[in-house]
Amino acid sequence: MVGVLVAVLGGALLWVSWLSVLRAVFTQGQVPPRAARWTVRLTAAVLTPVGSRLAPARRERLLALCAPLALFIMFGCWFVSSTAGFVLLAVASGAIRPAPAELADLLAFELDGPANLFAVAATVSGALLVGLFAVYLLRIAAAYSRREALVARLSAHAAVPSDAERVIATFVRSDSRDQLDSWYGEWAAWLADLRCTHVGQPSLAYFRSAGPLCWLEAAVIALDAAALVEATAPDWAPPNTQVLLETGARCLQRIAAGMGLVVPRSVVSLHGREQCGFADTIEMTLFAGLPVARTQGLAWEAFQQERTRYAPYAAAVAARLQCELDAGGTAPVLTAERNEGWER
Repeated sequence: MVGVLVAVLGGALLWVSWLSVLRAVFTQGQVPPRAARWTVRLTAAVLTPVGSRLAPARRERLLALCAPLALFIMFGCWFVSSTAGFVLLAVASGAIRPAPAELADLLAFELDGPANLFAVAATVSGALLVGLFAVYLLRIAAAYSRREALVARLSAHAAVPSDAERVIATFVRSDSRDQLDSWYGEWAAWLADLRCTHVGQPSLAYFRSAGPLCWLEAAVIALDAAALVEATAPDWAPPNTQVLLETGARCLQRIAAGMGLVVPRSVVSLHGREQCGFADTIEMTLFAGLPVARTQGLAWEAFQQERTRYAPYAAAVAARLQCELDAGGTAPVLTAERNEGWER
C-alpha cells in the first residue's frame, strides 16, 4: 500500500511539473501556470519591502533582480519536482531503498539494473527542462526588446503623460492625419502584443524599463493622445483611434487582473496629469490646428469616460512595481475640482 502511495506521489510530481513547463512555454497569451505567477509574486513580496527602505538608485538595482530571480526559482522548482518524481518512482518499484546513500548512488549513475533506467530518465528529463527553459528565456528577451523599442522611440518626444498634447500637436501642425492614424495603429499593435506577452509570461511586467520612460507611462501617453482627439474632435479622429483605445483598455485591465489587482472604476482619472489643466489642453490643441468640435465641458466628460478605463489600471500596476507613475492621492482631487470649475 505504501509503495502504491509513493508511486502515485511520484507520478503526480512528474505530471504537475511537466504540465507547468508545457503551459509556460507553449500556451502564449493564455492563463499562465501557477508556478509562473506565484514565483514572481512571492519574489516581489520579499524584495519590494526591502527596496522601499533603500535609496532610489539602490532600490532600482534590487527590484531589477526580481524578475530574473523569479525565473530561476521557477526553473529550480520544475527541476527539483521532476527529479523527485523519478526518485519516488524508483523507490516505489523497489529499484532502490529510501536511504540517502542509495539516492546519491542513483543520481550518480552508480547503480545497475532498473535503478539505472530511472537515473537515465531523470537525466533526460533534466536536459529537456534546460532546453525548454532556454526557449522560454529567449521568448521573454524577444518580448522585452519589442516592448522597449517603441518606448525608446516615444521617449524622444514625451516624458510624462501630460506630454500627450505635444504628440498630437506634432501631427496636427504638419497636417498628417494619415500619419497619426498609422501611429495609432502601431501603438495598438504594441498594446496587443503587450497583453499577450505580459499575461502569458507574468515575469515580463516586473522587468524594469531600459530607459527613463516607463512602459506604463508610454502606454498612458499613447492612449491619452487617442482619448484627447476622440474627446475633442470625434469626427476628425482617425479610424485607428477607437482601436487603440479599446486595445489599450483591455490590455491594462488584463495585466492588472493577472497581477491580482482589483481596481475600482473611477469617475475622474488624473493619474500623471495632476498639474495639467484641461483648459490648457484645449488651448494647445486649438493652437495646433485640431478642429475641436465639442465644448470644454463635453470634451472633459468624453475624455474622462475613456481615461478611467485605462489610467487607473496603469497607476495600480505602477504602484505594485514601484515605478514613477503617480498612483493618485490628494493632488488628483484638487485638480479635479479645478477642472470642474473650468467646465462651468
